[in-house]
Formats: sequence, structure tokens, C-alpha cells
Amino acid sequence: PALCQSCICEVHQHLPFHQIKKWSQGFFPRCSLASLGLEIHLGHGGVPCP
Repeated sequence: PALCQSCICEVHQHLPFHQIKKWSQGFFPRCSLASLGLEIHLGHGGVPCP
């Protein structure tokens, strides 16, 4: 399904190795989750260090 950028990041925060494609100029080229703003925090329950 097509999702907005923030929903993609929320859905894939625990699936960082999924390959994402973003509609651009008539086709779906691959893009990284990082380019969409996903940050993965290791430790501290998945939140940034205090």
C-alpha cells in the first residue's frame, strides 16, 4: 500500500532492511529509509540516549 513518509517510517522502524520504493517521475526507484527520515536508536528502548 502507498503510505505517507511519516507512516512509512513508523511502520518500518522495526524492519530496517526492507527495500522502499518512492514514486518519482513515472516510476518507483528505490530509496533508503534514512532518506525518508528514519532513525534507529539502539538501546534505551528504541529512544535516543538521555
